[in-house]
Amino acid sequence: MQRPDETPTEPGTQSLTLALTCDATLSGLRAVLDDVRLRWAYAEREADTGLGTCYDLREGRPLGAPHDGNRPGVPLQQWQHGRAFGPGLEVAWWREVTGYRLRAVTEGPLPAGVAWESASAALHPVGQPYLVQLHGSLDAESDPDRPTWSEARIPRHLTYPVTGAGDGPPVRVALQVQALAQEGRVVLIRLLEVIGLEED
Repeated sequence: MQRPDETPTEPGTQSLTLALTCDATLSGLRAVLDDVRLRWAYAEREADTGLGTCYDLREGRPLGAPHDGNRPGVPLQQWQHGRAFGPGLEVAWWREVTGYRLRAVTEGPLPAGVAWESASAALHPVGQPYLVQLHGSLDAESDPDRPTWSEARIPRHLTYPVTGAGDGPPVRVALQVQALAQEGRVVLIRLLEVIGLEED
């Protein structure tokens, strides 16, 4: 498993914008999640968590479960927290009493749909992106159009929004992440991509 070295990227070589909003509506959150740079989504609530495509999240389709009708989808407003992400943008949100609090980290323009306030200091990458392996090995008997991964200690089959490089799905799945520093201290681990691994 790769780990970041503790060497910050030289200031000035790359900086990312950190922006916040504390009063987003559900329609504002939906507009932000429509940004084409957001490919994947992680979401959680008291009952469960899920990892899937941003499209599945917006449409209320099951995250982290086969689309076989055995596990219903969850409407966006029922998730308490989530992170939608892609290589150029990550948006995190938290459901509050009267709306949503959002945080965006981007290399480019901020997503439309809400009024953003930029943080006072930019973020800088620390070292290189690294991989965090997700739970489960490929279930050989699963549907190749919607493969699942499982692990004996987790009592359900998991689906991940990834395809293999070869003829079939990958054996394992990982998140590619990047440590980010602000004023010399690591303050955030940004999610970049979901990647299939061909080896155990």
